[in-house]
Amino acid sequence: MPRRRPFSPEACASSSANTLVKLVTLATQATPSHLPLLLKQATTATRENFAPYGDLVSVAPDGEHWSTDTDAALAGFAGSRGFPRLYLMQLHGPRPLQYDRITHHANVTQCLGAASATEDFYLAVHAPTLRDADTAGGADGGAAPPDPAQICVFRVAPHTFVKLHKGTWHAGPLWGDDPTRVFFNLELHDTNEVDHHSVTLDSLHTFERVVES
Repeated sequence: MPRRRPFSPEACASSSANTLVKLVTLATQATPSHLPLLLKQATTATRENFAPYGDLVSVAPDGEHWSTDTDAALAGFAGSRGFPRLYLMQLHGPRPLQYDRITHHANVTQCLGAASATEDFYLAVHAPTLRDADTAGGADGGAAPPDPAQICVFRVAPHTFVKLHKGTWHAGPLWGDDPTRVFFNLELHDTNEVDHHSVTLDSLHTFERVVES
């Protein structure tokens, strides 16, 4: 398996292809008045730029063997922590392109993909901050708080799944105005009850859609 590039804390802030961060306060924004607005630039996820946060799963012909270019290796589904739960998750909108909370699951890799073959969605992510991946637990899920400046926003294209590493912080899926969306979701049967660890951010993070050429 090829080596992943090490996560660089500067990756989100230093490249226009990832995330440009500016702090502004908009009095007219229809958001909590006490929160400043943090503007971020989204980019379309690729196998390479998403590597610090998980794997991007793309279409492969039937009969193809395992490939590190299109497939994902899962973790946390064996042992005593529970059994896998694969389900169709219906979410109600609108889901504006903004967030002020971010969540991680310490015990399992989560897989997420749109049920529609024509719809994209957006996911904000931060690299895992687990103190010890083998003994994750406690009220904070065994993780240090995320750095808001290092949260990156990705557009997930149609016909694409994401697999989040254990402990990857995430907000979403987000998509805009549609009243409902349906997603495939793979996690443990009790992830939402016992392994759902969230923090509230000091700013409202917002972003615009990626304009595909």
